[in-house]
Amino acid sequence: PHPVAFVRRLLTGTVGLRRRILLTFTLGSLALSAFLAVTTYGLVRSNLLGQRDSASVDAAARNAQEVMNALRTEPDTSGQAIERLQNLGVEGPVILYNDQWSAGGASYSQLDIPADLQTRVLEEGEWARMITDVRDDATALVVGIPIPRLGAYFEFFSLDEDQQTLNNVALSLLLAGVITTALGVLLGVLAARRAVRPVADAAQAAKALAGGHLETRLPPSDDPDLGVLASSFNDMA
Repeated sequence: PHPVAFVRRLLTGTVGLRRRILLTFTLGSLALSAFLAVTTYGLVRSNLLGQRDSASVDAAARNAQEVMNALRTEPDTSGQAIERLQNLGVEGPVILYNDQWSAGGASYSQLDIPADLQTRVLEEGEWARMITDVRDDATALVVGIPIPRLGAYFEFFSLDEDQQTLNNVALSLLLAGVITTALGVLLGVLAARRAVRPVADAAQAAKALAGGHLETRLPPSDDPDLGVLASSFNDMA
């Protein structure tokens, strides 16, 4: 049936009992799966990015101290500082020194630093950080630290691994949601059959009575609600 017509029938109570029970279980399991998936994903993302943020700021602070130590003698260029960072395995350093930019690799440059982040670090003299998109559709966390009287230190931290982890979590939650919804549908089918069976038995018994089988009776039931139905039917018969 057309979806609009089906909803109208559902609201007016003209949809069969079996379908209503099945629909209730299906929508309930789907809503529960969606709620758990969204909540879990949000908590994992918040925790993962929080840990990455804290670790990145600490690493940038240590590396900025190395840069300040290298520039303490005020050399002509920041080459010595870049070399020291490369020896430490730092992958995304960018240094502003004597109004000249220098980077420790080809992956990042001053062009990848957001303008708002540069303003906060260079003009306002604040420590700042920001998540930004860089070349090749990659995402990175950029930490900026001002170096008094000398310039500033920026460091890029790739978030590709974190994004891959979140993608894996999202896929796992999607599969879990599909399984949960399927189980809900299965339970709905079983519940609908169990709920409709007594009504079907009563209809069959009534048909038998109408056909002249006056000895037809419904068996007693331990269910209090169904027991009333069986008792009333037997009294009528």
